[in-house]
Amino acid sequence: MQISAEKSRLGAFTFISVGLLLLFCAWIPLYQGSNRAVLWAFNGMAVAFLFCLVHLTNNGERDHLPRAWIGFVVLIALVGWVGTAGVRGLVLMPFDAQSGSLDSLLTGPPLISFSPSDSLLVCLVMMSFAMLWSLSRRLASTLGAQTLLLLLLVIFGLHAALGVLEITVDYEFPLTEPNFDDFGAVADGGFANRNTFATYLGLGAVVALALTMRSLSVLNTSALPVLQLSTALLSSFVLLLILTALLLTQSRMGAASTVSALVLMILSFGFVYRAWIVTGVFLSLVVFGTLAGGYASVELLERIDDSGADFQTRLLVYQEGLSLWMQRPMTGFGAGSFETIFGAFKSEAVAWAIWDMAHNTYVTALFELGSLGSALMLILFLWLTLHQLRTLRRDQGIAGLVGLGGLIVVGLHACLDYSLEIYAVTATLMVMLGIGAAPLSDPPHQSSLPPKINKATAKPVTEQFYPEFANTSDRPRARRFKPSAAPLKNPMQKGS
Repeated sequence: MQISAEKSRLGAFTFISVGLLLLFCAWIPLYQGSNRAVLWAFNGMAVAFLFCLVHLTNNGERDHLPRAWIGFVVLIALVGWVGTAGVRGLVLMPFDAQSGSLDSLLTGPPLISFSPSDSLLVCLVMMSFAMLWSLSRRLASTLGAQTLLLLLLVIFGLHAALGVLEITVDYEFPLTEPNFDDFGAVADGGFANRNTFATYLGLGAVVALALTMRSLSVLNTSALPVLQLSTALLSSFVLLLILTALLLTQSRMGAASTVSALVLMILSFGFVYRAWIVTGVFLSLVVFGTLAGGYASVELLERIDDSGADFQTRLLVYQEGLSLWMQRPMTGFGAGSFETIFGAFKSEAVAWAIWDMAHNTYVTALFELGSLGSALMLILFLWLTLHQLRTLRRDQGIAGLVGLGGLIVVGLHACLDYSLEIYAVTATLMVMLGIGAAPLSDPPHQSSLPPKINKATAKPVTEQFYPEFANTSDRPRARRFKPSAAPLKNPMQKGS
């Protein structure tokens, strides 16, 4: 009875925690929930609350609550102070970028930030990203990675449906407003422009494709084929909805990065799971869908034809940004300082526009963080990638492939835009990467093919990493007898 009550309590606690995490994931792309810095403090405190609730309470056990609430108070105070200091500008900028020459600005200490208030906000955002990754990893290990990804896919589908309605019928919803005008901007919405919204849709397409392929590949071997078929139908429908919304955004690089990620995911799926029929079918569908989408969207083709002039302008911004970076190559100008410094020292060739972003996350990282900070960020993302590869190598499910696909989408799009600098995009990516790094909670799906043998141990891979699932069967094994070479004697015969 005590064990049953404990499982029921932990199940309710997990249900509440997962519900709060999904509610947060549904909130951040909504009206003013993403690209409004004043709300980053609220987002950070919400993540801090969930983090302390799940991690410091040991899944809700009462005997650990005092330690949890002490940590909660300290973390909330830190996050609140960072957010308040950044929003209200309590730390004054020691330099005036609008007066004096660049040489006079470079005489300051090398570690000083030219936008300290923005640096505090970036620090707050990074804290919330780390907590989201750890929180998602913990919940996925309890609930199951595939289940949590399926719930996350529902949120992607809802936002894609809202985007389709708002673009096609121009209906302004009270929560989210991706109203695309002639310039492709979003009015008071959670995304800065059509490109950042397209990156978010690309992450959803990655989740939908992975769940669809995995469900179809185990239909013949699954004990519950109805459940797998329902998952495949739901995820394929959401995938079609997401791709429709992505096509309507007319984002050139968004479409290119998403298609590239889907193709690489399909090929990786074929090599890892050896489901070549599913691989061939989905490769054909992606090629056909790309050609059909390009033919149907005349506006997207026209924007691709006009990409030359747009790219030349951005290339000029990159060159000037890297030239300024060379003035402080090791430490940069400080997080969030691109708008301040570049706006003061940009040339006349790009003075016709306000460049608050470099439209290239890699250039922005070098400009603001320098070589040292950029190297640390690179190491961090390589570490996150290794977690996904380890999950995929151990055949723990589809979550590792989802994480790799999400990294491909944002990594490619970051070459020509700033989607990673939008809170909703990176926060959602961190949730996906956390799910992909979660340890296995359920036995992996058994394939109809013979198990992979590890040459070093001469054991199946599943048995090597998960011995608790080895040699298990619902039916008792029948003892086999080897027939004798000579027939048995009849005891009734004479001479016996």
